[in-house]
Amino acid sequence: MRFKWIKGLLPAVWLCTACAGLHRAPRVAAPPCVLRAADSVGTVTEWTAEIHFARADFTGICVLRRTAGGAAGTVVNEFGVRAFDFTYDAQHRRVQLAQIMPMLDKWYIRRTLRRDWCALLEQLCDTTQADYRNARRNIDYRLTLLPPAAHATPQ
Repeated sequence: MRFKWIKGLLPAVWLCTACAGLHRAPRVAAPPCVLRAADSVGTVTEWTAEIHFARADFTGICVLRRTAGGAAGTVVNEFGVRAFDFTYDAQHRRVQLAQIMPMLDKWYIRRTLRRDWCALLEQLCDTTQADYRNARRNIDYRLTLLPPAAHATPQ
């Protein structure tokens, strides 16, 4: 009999703790930086891309074109084989992958690439190098800006 009031009190306590999270102030994040502030819409920049896995390495070039709402780009390895194309929506902080090579076209690889590439692109604010480490999957990413004359053809 004396535990009856405790049974009636437990749902009320549970309800109060469940609703406590609903009244928190919204988290205000810093506005995402879309590539480099000096770049205007349509500007193309080239970056060296290095991705280090536990058992393999990937090196190549990432070509980024700034768009009105973010960026679009492609990643090509050192042999000229396109790994994937992507678009970055800065407002929603979302990366969408397209034209993925068949070896990488698995749902779990696509999900990891989307999340990691989004975090990496958010770091490209007025810097010449961006690093990101996915500790869970043991993957290291590095983008380094190529100088403008590095890819020019001699005349």
